[in-house]
Amino acid sequence: MRTQLKISIICFIAVLAVRTPVFSAGAGTSRADYLKIKTGARPAAMAGAFGIISDIHSVDSNPAALIMLQKRKVGVSHLRWLENIGYSWAGIAIPLLPDPAGVDSLGTMWIDNLEFSGSRNMLGGEYTIWNDRGAGGNSSVRGSRNAGQYYLTEYDIRPLPDGRAGYGGITTSLNHVNASDMYCLSFDIRGASGGEKIAVNLKDVRGYEYTLKLDNYESVEQHWKEVVVPLENFRGVDLSELESLSFSFEGSGSVYLDNIRFASAGRSGRMVAVTVSYLNTGSMDGYVEIPVPPFYEPSDDFSSWAGSLSFAYAIQTTIGGYSVPLGVNIRMLLENLHPETETSKGAAMDIGAMHQFRHTLGIARIGFALRNIGYLQAAEEKSSPLPFTVKSSFGLFPYNLPAVIAVDIDAPMDEKYMLSLGGEWNFSDTVYARCGYRFGQDKGGLGTGIGFRTGSLRLDYAFAPYSYLGNTHRMSLLWDF
Repeated sequence: MRTQLKISIICFIAVLAVRTPVFSAGAGTSRADYLKIKTGARPAAMAGAFGIISDIHSVDSNPAALIMLQKRKVGVSHLRWLENIGYSWAGIAIPLLPDPAGVDSLGTMWIDNLEFSGSRNMLGGEYTIWNDRGAGGNSSVRGSRNAGQYYLTEYDIRPLPDGRAGYGGITTSLNHVNASDMYCLSFDIRGASGGEKIAVNLKDVRGYEYTLKLDNYESVEQHWKEVVVPLENFRGVDLSELESLSFSFEGSGSVYLDNIRFASAGRSGRMVAVTVSYLNTGSMDGYVEIPVPPFYEPSDDFSSWAGSLSFAYAIQTTIGGYSVPLGVNIRMLLENLHPETETSKGAAMDIGAMHQFRHTLGIARIGFALRNIGYLQAAEEKSSPLPFTVKSSFGLFPYNLPAVIAVDIDAPMDEKYMLSLGGEWNFSDTVYARCGYRFGQDKGGLGTGIGFRTGSLRLDYAFAPYSYLGNTHRMSLLWDF
């Protein structure tokens, strides 16, 4: 672990040197500055400290982070920017399934595939049934292992005599297994009636545990479904030494479980994403030059616009024995600054890499990206470079805390270095509080926002003040499916 940390720190510093004199042409030398705009409310609220965060908006910060999304995701975002400039964005990310088995393509750590008889799982851990009888309740839970088929749980959870909610479930021991190199917990599930309410709990040997509601990932139906839960969502749990996995229930019903495992790359070792964006300045006052003072006079109003279409691809690979996600994003660009001018066309490419490792303080990630490699050109004009930027990112998911702390250093070709510090606090996987600050930016360094999740939907809002220029507001809506 110490070796990984030293290597990461060295790379974190060294990548900043990539901004060679070839790319450091100075301020005002690049075109398509709208590519610097943060596309979503979540990255804006964290002041751009987003290079190690797994989200559909990773397309525009570090495409390698797409690999940890695990599920299909759709997102839309709208920004009301300065001087009534509007910026809209939409995207979809889809895992490429390598085979019907799904998660086996890059390695699986089995907890139990239910292929064998006996009372223990494949890690040697026992199954235990628990309920509220010891607290004076009347709830009941029965579990049975059907070799070669499934684990059946029949339950009847009733309120306690004092009116509090009753409880009951099943737990299987994980025997201190180290799952820090895994990306997700995955299992197959079906209900006797469909719509059963279930929660999943992961506990480490120090006694810290985190519970997630299954409704946030998949609904239980009468046919078999695969559930994929990213391990990073079990905030604060030490994945290097796990004590147990539990399933708890509400109401009455029967649930079948099968193929319980940890997987290194979720459903797929490859992800693709497609995004579109459109910026419009709205109506602006027009002026033309004249040879006498004041050397200009009013003209017809006009508007400017710009748009892009991008295709991203991320893959999980191994380099020097370390698991390293890699990603690339290709953009096609259009820009029109005035109706009387030719529309400029161009292309851009982003390249990113990331690595996750275990630190004594929590799960750490480090990422690197080269953004906006390319040019923009109008007819009969000399091509202009895009705002090339070298991004270095570091993030920590602390043990025992449902939070993430992120640091990004951006080295643009046409501006000074900028340092972004951001954080997010997760309240029961339902409400997210975010804040960040971007040092080195002339105006508008502060970002703050909030997010709300219900089931597979998440709504994000971000607010960023820009001094006397005004305030900006962003809204994003994301859907997992």
